[in-house]
Amino acid sequence: MRESFVFHADFIDHLPEELKTQWAMYCINYGLYETEPQFEDVLHAELWRKLKDRMDADSDSYEVKKQNQKIWRAKNHAKEGRATEEELSLLGSLGILGNSQNSQNLPLDSHYEYDSVSDSEYVSDSEYVSEYEYVSVSDAPSTLTDSQKNYSNKIFNIFKEAGLPCSKGNELTFLQTDFKNAISYIHNSEELKNFSSQDIVQACKNFVTVYKNEQCYLKNKWNFFALVKSKSFYNLLPGNFDIENFYNFQSKQTKAEEEKPEEKKVYSFKPCPSCKAEMKVFWNQNKNKYECDNCHKLFEFDEYLGEL
Repeated sequence: MRESFVFHADFIDHLPEELKTQWAMYCINYGLYETEPQFEDVLHAELWRKLKDRMDADSDSYEVKKQNQKIWRAKNHAKEGRATEEELSLLGSLGILGNSQNSQNLPLDSHYEYDSVSDSEYVSDSEYVSEYEYVSVSDAPSTLTDSQKNYSNKIFNIFKEAGLPCSKGNELTFLQTDFKNAISYIHNSEELKNFSSQDIVQACKNFVTVYKNEQCYLKNKWNFFALVKSKSFYNLLPGNFDIENFYNFQSKQTKAEEEKPEEKKVYSFKPCPSCKAEMKVFWNQNKNKYECDNCHKLFEFDEYLGEL
């Protein structure tokens, strides 16, 4: 169970009034208890999938911010000599303290930087969280192969050109932090470790495509490390990618209407009651009335057939 989640107005504002309360409860039950509704109707199932993906993306972003804040707080406490065992363990697992849990071993040239959309965000009623991200340059590998550097450069340029967070545009820092952390995560992930570097690069390009497309709901301004940790990343890989899966509901509905085949008109032998044109009256299913293609007048069922 989660203590809270972000509820956006556009989750339900496009729905008819009679469905808003019901769908708001679907969102609340998933946001707090991760309980999903079941639908037999394909359209409703597709709508729910879009909402679920949006909520998962928000949750991923939130968890990254919480982890960054935890590292930031632990680092400050360690410098002041009042870090808890849990905080020292966290810093040690990240390689910030080396093999010793002594705050004197903190790298002198490590620094904080932040790539954020807003300056801060509340996690709960009592805890205020800033979006700092810890970066340790001294912990980065001192020797990298040309292929690794080329790999990092490709991804760095994708994020930089898109205006997305990439270590403030510093390619060396990106290589030693975002890239290092992301690749380490990929190599340790059962779901991602077998994908090639070309797949990862293309997934980043697909992310930019989705991020910049106004019809898509995914607008998280993630850095590379946050992206690969997100639940959306797997669906951005080239073998899984379909941009329509990232369309918001309004765009999906518009596209479906545009692609809807034109209704085949079956004309009645009875002439139009108004203009008397023959073989011009058909039943319009969208309007639930008879319509004349000649004079474009509409007739109720009994009104048209009553002329017999």
